[in-house]
Amino acid sequence: MEHIIFELRSDFPRLLRMVGVGSYVITVLVPELAVILIKEDIKVVDDETARQILQKSAGLGETLHEDV
Repeated sequence: MEHIIFELRSDFPRLLRMVGVGSYVITVLVPELAVILIKEDIKVVDDETARQILQKSAGLGETLHEDV
C-alpha cells in the first residue's frame, strides 16, 4: 500500500480536490487493496493476474450483494 501512496504523493492533494476523498477511496484504494488481498490469498505473483481474478469475480459479488 505504501508504494501506491508514494507514487501518488506528488499529485495527491490535486487529485483529492478533483474527486473527493470518498471517490478516491472507492475508485483507487479499494480496488488496489483487493488486488493485494487476492495476491496474498491465492499466492498470485503479479498484479495483472490478480486484477483478472478480481474482474472475473465481480459478477459473483454483485449477485451475492445486490442490495449494496
